Amino acid sequence: MKLTRTFGAAVLAGSLALTTAQAAEAAGPRHGQSAQQVTGIPAAASTTVDVNAELRYLIEEEKLAYDVYRAMFDAHGTRIFDNISNSELTHQSAVLPLLESRGLADPRLGAGEFSDPELQTLHDQLVAKGVQSPRDALEVGKAIEEMDIADLEQVIAGLGPEDADVRNVMENLLKGSRNHLNAFNRQLG
Repeated sequence: MKLTRTFGAAVLAGSLALTTAQAAEAAGPRHGQSAQQVTGIPAAASTTVDVNAELRYLIEEEKLAYDVYRAMFDAHGTRIFDNISNSELTHQSAVLPLLESRGLADPRLGAGEFSDPELQTLHDQLVAKGVQSPRDALEVGKAIEEMDIADLEQVIAGLGPEDADVRNVMENLLKGSRNHLNAFNRQLG
């Protein structure tokens, strides 16, 4: 997943014309860190640790999409952001029971606030870019969905048979993200 997140940060940086320094900052402290550094749990622990870390990241990534889309709707009044932000709430609601069933705390904070520094930086950059114009906002939406798709595909590929519940939710989220990407592409022409 780290490779995909690095790729996702690069895609966002390229599509949003961020400087190299900004792209490195967006990659955040997760880039290049071991599982132990990220989770505080030794890498020799079971693969469930990785799934747990991915679930914590995923719910915040879905929150990022929601928060950015609400900011874009508030800035431009473009209906697509109102519609898709509601879907992002549904996505968060789908992930929350997975966290709860594993005894994991919900990492989400208030609007525009993230416990993951990488996502905080990314949120701030995306909002700053998207408020510039309706077209920039649509480009931001497209970039978010491309990142979500890449992350979801990477996680799904790494799931074991014991993670059927996670696979089911992530496959549904993937379908939703593909639909959102198609909607943004239609708006962009």
